[in-house]
Formats: sequence, structure tokens, C-alpha cells
Amino acid sequence: MTETRSSRVLWTVLACSLLAIPANLLPHVIPALHANADVMSGYGAAVLLGSAVLAYFLALRKLPKSPWRRYSVFFAVFMFAAVIDALIAITLFGWSDVMSFYLADAEPYLSTGYGFAANMWDGTVHFGLYIAMVAWIARGWVPRTAALFWAGSILCSLVVFMPGNLIGKYSEEVTSAIALNVVFLVVPMFVAARVLRGESSPSVPDSTERRNPMTGLLALGLLAVVAVGSFRMLAGLRPDISLTSSWATNVDPYVQDPTRYGQLYVVVAGALMVVFALIALFALRHPARASLRSWSLIMTGFATAGAFTHLAGSAYVRHEGGHVSLWAASLLPALVFGVLAWWLNRGALRPEPVRIS
Repeated sequence: MTETRSSRVLWTVLACSLLAIPANLLPHVIPALHANADVMSGYGAAVLLGSAVLAYFLALRKLPKSPWRRYSVFFAVFMFAAVIDALIAITLFGWSDVMSFYLADAEPYLSTGYGFAANMWDGTVHFGLYIAMVAWIARGWVPRTAALFWAGSILCSLVVFMPGNLIGKYSEEVTSAIALNVVFLVVPMFVAARVLRGESSPSVPDSTERRNPMTGLLALGLLAVVAVGSFRMLAGLRPDISLTSSWATNVDPYVQDPTRYGQLYVVVAGALMVVFALIALFALRHPARASLRSWSLIMTGFATAGAFTHLAGSAYVRHEGGHVSLWAASLLPALVFGVLAWWLNRGALRPEPVRIS
């Protein structure tokens, strides 16, 4: 596909995503569209499906035939949803009331600090990643780095968000609208699996590379992730014991928030990051690490999204505490995994993605 045609595809998909703005203004004109949660869920599913059909017939059907063309349709739908999430974040920030009806009747748990942070992240970072991935697919390239980072990022949000809705403060207010999030859980798994299946094994590093000073620094960083993550897990599970009470009370009180998002982040997401850090630590000692190259990108997205949503969610509900310690503990996994991803993918992070065969 020529540069001009690929640009036209991208701009068309972008324009389709911006139709989310009038689509969410329409319920203000037609109150029947938000009569109850089931009606809003049906309307939401209809507009998401409509955005997929519109983007496909106006632009995406013209893309080069490849296994990635089908995923571009999902990315177009997710771009549309990201605009909605940005509108929700703007509403929660107090700049507009465009999504107030949805927050009141469909998904009230989005009014929380975590809901604000997750919607802000999706409406900015994920939106930018969707643009990049659609642009690369339109040019006939595999969006490997962006796709893996995005998959980890969105999965981190959902492993905290979904169970938090079911067991936290808003468990009795869960409506059918939550079902719309299932596709956001399933598609990233398929996208990541697609990239992992297409990976070629990197050359096995020799003993000189295994003794590289960078390996030692990464090992220290991974050990720090394990130590800090394990302590934060303990603080989330047992905030009342002498070892963790000061941290849970003065540094990270968000772990005791009744919405349970803060606790789930440090326990569930924290456990996954600790496990990955241990696996990566072992892989640094043993050279068979073909899949680690991709998983490092996934976990970089996972840790970065987790750090943002936890810090921003805590700030939104105005929890006071040891901000420097909390920021350091939250950003540590993202920094270590990011450096690990850069080191393992030095030859695969070039500006131009790999061409689709």
C-alpha cells in the first residue's frame, strides 16, 4: 500500500473513532437511550459494533491481506472506546458532564480513583498505541513492540479492574455493562499470542555477554523488584501487622481503600510482576530466553500501566502518605522491566517494524 493510501486509511479510522463524541451526546437528546443499565449496555454494544462496520467498509478492507488485518478492526473499535474513556476521564475531572448519565446508571465504579486513572490511561496512551498500530499495519508492517506493550498494559488494568468490581465497594452495583469489558480481556491475549507465535529465536548469547556488567545490574534490579514487590504484597494482605502497618497507613493507604483496587494491584498484579522477575532472573543465568524477549515488552507495559493507575488512583482519592517512597516502589518494576526489554530487544526496537510476509 502506498504512503498516501495508508495515510488515508489511518485518517479515516481516526475520524470514525471521533464519532464517539456525538454518539455519547445523543443520550442527552434522547433520554430513552439511558433509561436503565440494560438499555445503555445495548446502546453501547450497538455503537461499538457500528464503529467496527464503518471503519472496515470505509478503510480497513483496503488493507493488504495479512493475519493482522483482522486485528486492525479490533484496534479501530478500541480507538472508538478510548475516546469514550477520555470523555469519562474528562467528566470525572469536572471539565464536562457529557458522561455523567453513564457513570450514574451504568458503571458507577468508574467514578472511583482507579476508574479515573484507567480511563485517562486508555484515552491517552492506549489511544496513541492504536493509532501507531493501525498506521503500521496499513503500511504492511507488524506492530510488534507497540502490540506487546499494549497487551501487557491493558491486561494489567483488567486483572485489577474486573475482580475489584466484583468484590469491592461497588460489588452490588455491577450491571450488564461490565460484559463489554470481556472483549478487552480476550483480544490482547490473542494479539500477544500472534506475536509470540511469529517470533524467531534470538541468537544464544555467549559467555562474554552473560558476564556483561549490564547482566549484573539487571540481576540487582530484578532482585529489588522481588523484594519490594513481596513486601507490598504482604502490606496488601496484612496491613495490620507491625512490619507493614506503617507502610499501609502512612505511605500507601490506598491498599486499604474499600474499593479494593489498590489492594488487588499490590497483591495480584504485584504477584505476577514478582513471578516474572524471578523467571527473568533465572533466564539471565541461562541463555535460553527466546520468549523472554517478548515477555519483557509485555511486562513493561503491564508494570507501567500499573504504576500509573495506582499512583493516579491514589492521588485522585487524596490519600496522603510518603509520596517519594510510594513513587519509587511503584515505578521500580516499570523501570527495571523497561531496561530489560531494551537490552533484550536491542536489534528489534528499530524505528521500522518487521514487514509482514
